[in-house]
Amino acid sequence: MNTNANPTNALIDWIGIKVYYTLPTEVSGLNFSSNDALNFQYDGTNLIMNANLGEELNNPQITIYDLLGQPKWKETIPPISKGKSSKTIPVNALSAGVYFVELTGVSEHFIKKIIVGY
Repeated sequence: MNTNANPTNALIDWIGIKVYYTLPTEVSGLNFSSNDALNFQYDGTNLIMNANLGEELNNPQITIYDLLGQPKWKETIPPISKGKSSKTIPVNALSAGVYFVELTGVSEHFIKKIIVGY
């Protein structure tokens, strides 16, 4: 694991759009079991999460990013239990577009894409 706490700047030129962002370099990988399953749906006012995890996810935090990597919504939610579970999380209305939902725990990290309004 890289323990350097200095951020690393990066540039992505993706379909003609240049995106600049900063990543903390102390995060070097994603930890999850190959048996873990996670799915998000957005119904216009709520983010609906369906999970089947191999272990409990403590101190989970959900962040929704737009395509440019700008956070649009962030909240810490109650622990997610091992096995199948479902949670409905009220979020502010999202405009039509593509978003990434990031779910992080103490040692877990998941990122899923959602499409709103198409």
